[in-house]
Formats: sequence, C-alpha cells, structure tokens
Amino acid sequence: MVLHADRFELVRKNDIILKNIDQAQPQFQHVSWSKPQFVAVKSASSTQQRQDDMFTEVLGGISLAQQPERYVEFTQAKNQIQQRAVPVEELEQYNSKTEVNKTLAKYPNADAWLPLKANAVDMVVLINKETAEVIKIVDLRPWN
Repeated sequence: MVLHADRFELVRKNDIILKNIDQAQPQFQHVSWSKPQFVAVKSASSTQQRQDDMFTEVLGGISLAQQPERYVEFTQAKNQIQQRAVPVEELEQYNSKTEVNKTLAKYPNADAWLPLKANAVDMVVLINKETAEVIKIVDLRPWN
C-alpha cells in the first residue's frame, strides 16, 4: 500500500519495478510476503524531477508507487495525510448514506479518508486525521 500524492495505490509484488532496487532504503529492498506494508512516495525535489516523473507515468505507464527507490517510511507522510484527507461526509457523494453510516459506526475513530486505487475495484482507506493513522480499508467507493 503506497501513499502517492493524494491517494493510496495498491501495488502487487509483480508490479514493483526492481530496476533500481539497490537504490532503495534497506527496509524496502525486500518485498513483504506476510502482510501489506504501508509506505509513502518521496515527492520530487526539483521541477526537472517532477517533469521526469510525469513523463515516466504518462508515457511509460510506470507509477512512482511501483518504484521502491522512491519509498519512505509511512510515518514521514503524516503532514501529507493530514492535508489531503477528505472529510467522511463527502463519502455520501459516491455511496448511499445508509452504507456510509453503517460502515462509519464500526470505526468511530475514523474522521477522514483517502482513496485507494486498486486493480479491480477502488476502495476507501479510513483515516484518523489527527494522528494520520490508517483505521481500516473499507468497501466504499471513493469516486464514480
């Protein structure tokens, strides 16, 4: 699970680009086989890097989320999560009010969310905005 800009991306083991794996931080040089790992993507440090990243994604079809050499610890993304998290009330734009209320009742600490871009069905990652903690991935839609 990779936090990239304003969303999470589900990256499967076989989607990871290993070309520059030796440039990744040691903790990201090996794929976790036991459970999902939450990481964040380090933002580009220059305008040129940002442009290169955009061309790689648009023309090459390779997301930064697939490049472990750009991973940083999830805890380093706390401010990013707090700034980008969406109020839970906005889930009603894409889901029935009943379904949203039923889901949120199970997770009272969740007061915000971020979208999860997945291969088959995009979902929602519930967040506690104050702590930037991931509460739960739930079967709600983040967009139409």
